[in-house]
Amino acid sequence: MNDTKNDRVKSPRKGSSQQDRLVQAAECRVAPAHGTDGTEYIARTESPHIVTAISPKSPAVDEVVKAYQLKYGKSVSSSSVRVLVDHLEREARAMPREAIHMRSAHVDGNLWIDTAWACGSVLKVGRSGWHVQDTTPVRFLRGAAAAPLADPREVTGSVDLLKRYVNCDDDDFALALAALIASWFDDAPQPILALFGPADAGKSTAMQMLVDLVDPRGRFAGVPFDGDQREIKSLASLSRVLCYDNVSHLRADESDQIARIATGTSMVNRRLYSDADVHITELMRPVWLNGIMSGFSRGDLASRAVMLNLLPIESSKRLDRSMMDAQWDMDRAAILAGLLDLTVHVLRRREDISAEGAHRMAEYRRVLAVIDDVRGSAGLARLSRQAQDLSDQVLDSTTLGMALRQMIQCHRDETDCLDVPHLGTPLTSADLRRHLVAHLIDERQHRDLPPTDAQLKTHVTRLMPDIERVLGVRAENADTKRARRVKFVDLR
Repeated sequence: MNDTKNDRVKSPRKGSSQQDRLVQAAECRVAPAHGTDGTEYIARTESPHIVTAISPKSPAVDEVVKAYQLKYGKSVSSSSVRVLVDHLEREARAMPREAIHMRSAHVDGNLWIDTAWACGSVLKVGRSGWHVQDTTPVRFLRGAAAAPLADPREVTGSVDLLKRYVNCDDDDFALALAALIASWFDDAPQPILALFGPADAGKSTAMQMLVDLVDPRGRFAGVPFDGDQREIKSLASLSRVLCYDNVSHLRADESDQIARIATGTSMVNRRLYSDADVHITELMRPVWLNGIMSGFSRGDLASRAVMLNLLPIESSKRLDRSMMDAQWDMDRAAILAGLLDLTVHVLRRREDISAEGAHRMAEYRRVLAVIDDVRGSAGLARLSRQAQDLSDQVLDSTTLGMALRQMIQCHRDETDCLDVPHLGTPLTSADLRRHLVAHLIDERQHRDLPPTDAQLKTHVTRLMPDIERVLGVRAENADTKRARRVKFVDLR
């Protein structure tokens, strides 16, 4: 009985059901795929490297339905479509799991970029150059919001045309170029690009143009930031670069969340209509923020941040939106071609560059070093100054940071009026709290310190990179069997 049913599904006989015929129509037109996150995907056989999630509304399923209607002259019932989707999902789950990339993939020293063109072509960027081709060794998830890249083939490349739309000095411009190129390296932690500037600096427009070069979507690139995990996952399924517009304030937990997304994190939730199965989304994505913020108050976020300071646009140089869009349509292909040319230089030389600094920014710093060498900019020096300024802000944003600064400075000034420990002396949390309180003015500040000794030690540990960068003092754990201790080693 089972054999007869299987034979009927694979080769429907005359009089077989609509559902069987629909399944047969799918076999020659679509192919299933199984992502590493457990999601079932489907691809058209004409372009097997472009996948979409399996659903009754997916373009590949719609193509099968239309082919059936054209052949048999009958409409397809919703129940038959549901049977087809269930069949494709079962086939996908039986496939080996494989990596599904969003917009770009860094594989074997080459960058592969989904153009989102209707023909399915991709860009291959390597050490010897870049070109457009129809095949690729990787699969791309083409999100519903994905828009086509500009066609860079018939133009002369010039990244400097981007300065018409991103108004900043040359060193900040190098930071922006590095962020654009680094966004294509999907196997490396990403910087958090933050656009700052006054109200007339064109921040929203600049972010729109930047994302339109590497991961275009609709006219409005940024969305309001919502720390809800489901909203983040939804946005991540639509586009590679996560853009948030008009960000004026980030809570501590939101700062930590953005930092994890840029460096790499997993988000887990239950599958729809299921209490047992879970869905895991792994993210390591570029995060771009636009807003007027006083600074980053969390070290984890600040250590990943790249600040792009935009300058006010002179009133005589401002264009209305329609004129700017028309100019952009003429320039974007040449800018993309220039960016691809610069990316070729990066791929040739990145492995020869030793990236100093935090490991989470290593890839970005390599890209920036090549750009500095090719263009004669000083982006790395600007990035170092930014890191210093951000660490200053991190320390000054908390009572603990300010008290630590005062305590260490008093030691260096050899102040006798306060109880100041020698920097090399291991201190218990209780001892450290006593020394910090001596540098606070009133009881309200005393209450602002972490309430328990364990929390105090944890917060000091979090501030260690900023203490070293700003004060030239390394905070080290000096735990013993009897007590948890910390000591401060003067590096100057």
